[in-house]
Amino acid sequence: MDNQDKQKALVRTLTCGAELEFLMPNHEESETIYAPLITKLALAIKFGTSSQPVAAVCHHQDFEMSCLVCVSISREDMLDQETAIFRRPSSRDGQAWGRNFPAKHSFYVVKAEDKHQAELRRGPERAIELATPVFRKRDVDEGLLSLDKVFRAFAKMSIEELNYDASCGLHIHTGLLKGVFAVDAKRLITLILMLESVFLRDIIPRHRQYSPFGAGLIGSSGFGLGDHGSHKDEDPAEMAAHLPWGNAEPPMRAWNNRSPRLWRDALRRIWNSPSLVDLAQGVCRYDRYNGWKPLSFVIRLRDGQGRPLPDDQGSLRSASGSRSGGQDDFPRSTFEFRYPTMTFEVEFIQFWLEICNKLTEIASLPTDEYKGWIKRLDDALDAVDGRVLHERAQELGFPKPEVRAILTELKLPHIVESWARVISENPSKRMGPQ
Repeated sequence: MDNQDKQKALVRTLTCGAELEFLMPNHEESETIYAPLITKLALAIKFGTSSQPVAAVCHHQDFEMSCLVCVSISREDMLDQETAIFRRPSSRDGQAWGRNFPAKHSFYVVKAEDKHQAELRRGPERAIELATPVFRKRDVDEGLLSLDKVFRAFAKMSIEELNYDASCGLHIHTGLLKGVFAVDAKRLITLILMLESVFLRDIIPRHRQYSPFGAGLIGSSGFGLGDHGSHKDEDPAEMAAHLPWGNAEPPMRAWNNRSPRLWRDALRRIWNSPSLVDLAQGVCRYDRYNGWKPLSFVIRLRDGQGRPLPDDQGSLRSASGSRSGGQDDFPRSTFEFRYPTMTFEVEFIQFWLEICNKLTEIASLPTDEYKGWIKRLDDALDAVDGRVLHERAQELGFPKPEVRAILTELKLPHIVESWARVISENPSKRMGPQ
């Protein structure tokens, strides 16, 4: 057992969270004013729940020293230079858990959509994002009770005040409390390449599959296209140790599109990567005009305090220049799954958190245990290869045989049981106050 596997033999606590995107009507028909919308949503959480911690990120107009978010907030209630606290965490448990992360991650944080998306969005609505606090696995297992309370507060708002459509995303973040290593990322990317075509991309709407948020890594990323990484024609020893077929050619399966050589070449580039920074670049798509552009799965590099690097095209390049000797300089980094679309169904969000948590948990396991999971998933998919879902079952929204096999093997059979009601029928718009 190598040093990294010895570290992984210890209990590794999973962390997770979500970013949710909503639509709100333009303030006074302006496409640039966000502060009133941010404030309105933050106050809806503050006054619509009894204890949920909430903060909001300022959105100043040009030359403004303050905005509606911060104008009435005392200096003591400014979390940082741009984040105003509307309510602090009340429970001791929540406060203790929050000390493991940057203070902002203890709150529900309301903010404007990022600048790039804002430039693309035109029309009568603005997108507002809500980032959840960092959740534990037990929070997910218990049904995301705090998020349910927040959604109940939102349900008091009319659909004219708060809604979402097919353009709105639900981004799932996962991590490990004591930090991640490059080998964790390599294992997780390997799992994603194995499951993306028969599972992860198969359970999202068709329009999402054709957007960058649902794009397959094998067909769009630097690793998949061969634009990034080493082109050595041999399997790294570490890679072979993690696969049940070792140095042999992978079996010809539907999950590798009957092209195991293409899949194997992508894995060689992944497993030859020297660091998290290199892996973070490789899972993106490279555009010579715009730099590295994120796809369906992203490695979010974070500094030693857990703060994310700036989300711009130069951040990966500057991070790459800061690493030395192939060491992981960003152990507080997290993984982001960008496949699903927005919903007001807490159970839908819970399902996605469970799926992403399970994949991250598998990626954190020692080598032999991880290899066992790869074999079991391959066997489960091989057993249903070629089966077709009955036409009536398709109409009712039941999952395809491959999806059912994967969820069962991942020990998430309860998701299968609720699939038609929650996953397949996820609406593009909510119903409004109940």
